[in-house]
Amino acid sequence: MVMDRTRTLLSNQASAARASRDPLSYLRLTDPQRAWLSVTARLALWRGANQIGKSHGQAADILLAARDTHPYRQVRRRKGPVKLLVVSESWAQMDPLCEKLWELLPKDEIDPKVKYVPGQGIQGFKERVIPFTSGPGKGSVIYLATYQQGAGRIAGSSVHGAYLDEPPPESVYGEIMPRLSKHHGWLRVSMTPTPESPPLGYLKEKVDAYQQGERAGNLFELHTPLSLEALTLRGGLVEAPWKTREELDEIIGSYLEVERGMRVNGDWDPVAVGRWLTNWTDELLDTRLMPSGRVHVGVGIDHGAKAGRQYAALLVCDAAGERVGVLDEVLSDGRTSPQEDAQNVLLMLERNGFRWQDVDYWLGDRAHGGDYWGNEKSNRDLMHAFSKILKLPKYQLQGAGLRLHVPYKRRGSVTRGLRLMNGLARHKQLVVHPRCAGFVEAAKNWDGRMDSPLKDRLDGVRYVIEKFYDRNVLRPAKSPTGHIF
Repeated sequence: MVMDRTRTLLSNQASAARASRDPLSYLRLTDPQRAWLSVTARLALWRGANQIGKSHGQAADILLAARDTHPYRQVRRRKGPVKLLVVSESWAQMDPLCEKLWELLPKDEIDPKVKYVPGQGIQGFKERVIPFTSGPGKGSVIYLATYQQGAGRIAGSSVHGAYLDEPPPESVYGEIMPRLSKHHGWLRVSMTPTPESPPLGYLKEKVDAYQQGERAGNLFELHTPLSLEALTLRGGLVEAPWKTREELDEIIGSYLEVERGMRVNGDWDPVAVGRWLTNWTDELLDTRLMPSGRVHVGVGIDHGAKAGRQYAALLVCDAAGERVGVLDEVLSDGRTSPQEDAQNVLLMLERNGFRWQDVDYWLGDRAHGGDYWGNEKSNRDLMHAFSKILKLPKYQLQGAGLRLHVPYKRRGSVTRGLRLMNGLARHKQLVVHPRCAGFVEAAKNWDGRMDSPLKDRLDGVRYVIEKFYDRNVLRPAKSPTGHIF
């Protein structure tokens, strides 16, 4: 009996060692992932929900092609190494795909300089590449690029296959196609449309044309909505989805109404809705719930030249990170100068019992170029005004913590922040002082128009809430995905 257990243990250890050396040999896939790998069309698009494993399926396809071990289709016309191009919106948005690539890569077959840094993607060379130095893929190279780098990084030598990891702008798609012509290469696009996606009508036209029998130059489509079946890994001893029905319902409920159909069903277009913060209720105006005592303090500023467009908000978060409060605001009722804006912020702090030194996070929007009559606004101008009012040089203010940071912005940041705010409202972790009438009006009425003055007020609050969250000061009630947005 002891000998049998020893043999079993050694066998399991040997299997684990083989799996760590070549994870692709022990690949388990869901039905949609297997369907994606089985697509034989030269040009194909996978349009589906968030959370269905598109990154894992795409990573498997990339590596199987690079190593010429693809079980479902022949990827080369003749033997030899291949060049593959992988492109996403940004390095941050490519990170989930890079993580999956790293998990599946046979590490002893790639250049030892290559490494994966969580949150930063594939590293090791000046240009982001994964060269294969041994094994069946010896000589093959995977090149990584982003849409944000522009056509210069994408244009160039020919490749055997290209993989687009986010909804691509039409200009990027147009740059990719000529790079495939020499080798009659293949294209794989995996994406979830979002309200911030570039215009995707050109992709939809190519999908529709393919479905009507016009194959040349058009796109085969695999469409996968979110479901328990789509999340079930096949081939193991137990086949079960990696999320429960309750977890799925929580995920679906966390999305904004305007984006829900896109993120759950992969719909091409957002739904026309009224206000975006659908979880807003006047119950959030209960000042008895306002964080007090030992709190984290943040000021968010959104610059604007016209009357009513300059906005600043004062927020507090309790020490436990369980609730955030919008304590006060300054909304310009006319055209204001940077000195007036700075004075108004300092007065807002003073009437709430805070000094400028008490503020933990200062967030100021990108510079506003002004309008026909001038009135430019910027963090630099505001810092100069603070320096003049407080009679302290800027370096002393910055050394004491008064340094205006520009919020990190990328495509989708507005939706991300509002989804976070909507989740906080849903779990009653957001409280707003009734005197913040400008923010309340925006929360109740903003309908998604980016040029609306109401968005300025939401942005001023959003900047600080995102900072609280990103710095782990604010710890929202978590959904099964690990966050509430």
